[in-house]
Amino acid sequence: MRKTLGTWLLSVIFVAFISSGCSSNDKPSEEQPALGKLDQLLTNIQQDGNYVFDGLPWLTAKEDVMEERKLSQASSNGDSITVEGKFPLDDSVKQLVVYRFQDDQLVSGEYLFSMTDKNHFAALCNELKELVSKSLEKPISNDLNVLDDAETSAEQGKVVMWEGKDRSNLRISLLTTTNNEKSEYLLQIQTTSPLPERKDLNS
Repeated sequence: MRKTLGTWLLSVIFVAFISSGCSSNDKPSEEQPALGKLDQLLTNIQQDGNYVFDGLPWLTAKEDVMEERKLSQASSNGDSITVEGKFPLDDSVKQLVVYRFQDDQLVSGEYLFSMTDKNHFAALCNELKELVSKSLEKPISNDLNVLDDAETSAEQGKVVMWEGKDRSNLRISLLTTTNNEKSEYLLQIQTTSPLPERKDLNS
């Protein structure tokens, strides 16, 4: 329940962030995202059967992340850093990259893509499905059919999840929220550092 509430709050914050500086076009975008534009995303989140974030090792110090990615202090907010994404997508797709830290060490991160055009959203989800179906193992939660009916899946807050060999996680979440009486579709791609080793009950 806490994760669901957290995801909803993140969605609201994200929509408020992009709405403050960007105006939405009432007309649906005619240009659909071309295949291949998200290839770099998979490179940034997967290494040797495990999941990472932005190609960085887990537990990297916050200061080192900022130096490595040339981020300003203005983007830092406590245990997180939020910057605009730079994947080469249509201008109507708003992007955020969020680095999350615990004890000053990188433990998770999110790529957030937002748009108002449901057809554009569906096309982006279809592109993502094609890419991950070729590159990743079978999900441990739900399946890739969630990405087929993107609009309905977003309304239901559907999630697809994978676990790496080192117990790191990848989650793809489809979400929707309303801003100024207009639907906003959100694609969240989140990776988290490996979970602690399970303790043997007999030890």
